[in-house]
Amino acid sequence: MRSSLFLLSALILAQPDATAQRPLNLLFYGNSYSLDNATIPAMVKAIAAEAGQPVPNVVPRLFGGSDLAFHRADPAQVAAISNSLPPGERWDYVVIQGLSVEATGDQGDPAAFRANALGIVANVRAHSPAARAILFQTWARGPGHPFYPAAFPSPLAMHNEIHGNYALAAVDIDIAFGVGTARVARAGEAVARLAFAAAYYHPDLSHPAREMTLLAAMTIYSAIWQAPVYPLAPDFTGAGLLATHFRANGYWGGQWYAVRGYADLVAERTVRRFPGSSEDLLVRTGTTSHDSAAILRVPNGTRVTFSLRSPNGLYSGTFGALLVDTVPTRPNLIWPEVWFQPSAVVLAAGIVGGGLNYSVVLPPLEEPFLLQGFALGASTQMGGRWFTCPDAQQIVVQ
Repeated sequence: MRSSLFLLSALILAQPDATAQRPLNLLFYGNSYSLDNATIPAMVKAIAAEAGQPVPNVVPRLFGGSDLAFHRADPAQVAAISNSLPPGERWDYVVIQGLSVEATGDQGDPAAFRANALGIVANVRAHSPAARAILFQTWARGPGHPFYPAAFPSPLAMHNEIHGNYALAAVDIDIAFGVGTARVARAGEAVARLAFAAAYYHPDLSHPAREMTLLAAMTIYSAIWQAPVYPLAPDFTGAGLLATHFRANGYWGGQWYAVRGYADLVAERTVRRFPGSSEDLLVRTGTTSHDSAAILRVPNGTRVTFSLRSPNGLYSGTFGALLVDTVPTRPNLIWPEVWFQPSAVVLAAGIVGGGLNYSVVLPPLEEPFLLQGFALGASTQMGGRWFTCPDAQQIVVQ
């Protein structure tokens, strides 16, 4: 019976998506977080083109300082649903970005936020009954912002409120219109994985620097097309839409490689190559800088540092270990976040603290190997009571 159900599910998933054969129609509602740095809608369009997707038709309805109540009720915003497409065309997705504080209790109204997100989707589906929603989850203010500690104890506390209420808004939409109608583009969760580093913010510690705009666009791209960013290797000197957009707006190629792994870390499990518990615990590999991408290719003879860390300290006080193993053909059947075997080699172990590290010069290796770790702390994502595992990395020595 189980095998039959698995086969049926595989056949369903293998069916071609009709919308994938034509350009998607994307409606964006948002404010300055989406407007800054040459706009997130334009970046999403460029990433999709780089990925070989039919270039989407993007309609931005972005107004600085606007909340979801404005996008839901303003006559011009509502009218854009029906007057921004040629007759007979329908929306495939509406991307919804709220005011940065409206999903928090101290500075906003989470119940109103959820009701307005639902109302926007209802407006769009009255015109386009099959339209889906992407909830663009924003980020907490950076450390040092006046919100702390007056409004929130820490950036992590603010993030947790935003993260939780965007997730609840997606549940509301799925209940109203069917499972799978809403997905969350977890840009704010990716910023949390970066420990809310000030370099990713505008100096006001609220608006995004270019790297954060790029990171958010990557999460939205993955949420819509259900594809990772890592396989894309753009030629930023070429004439493609992404390269042209980068050059015209002050971006550079290094920014792409700095954030791509973090976008993939917060994508849905079906998108990620070696998904773990999807919580605030990371394994990273690097030389002068660290990369969290699922598959890394490193020249032999390179000194690298493998690390296991908890960027915001959720697991800093717990015992953990950094392990290396052969690459498995499938995850553990009992614990789907575990990719290593009992025979895995322990590279470093102890209290996670500021990070467990292991440095080595990589010798020539014919086979790739897998890097993962664990911390003895409950996994709320996977339901584990005793431990948490981050996403694993495959290392290919060239």
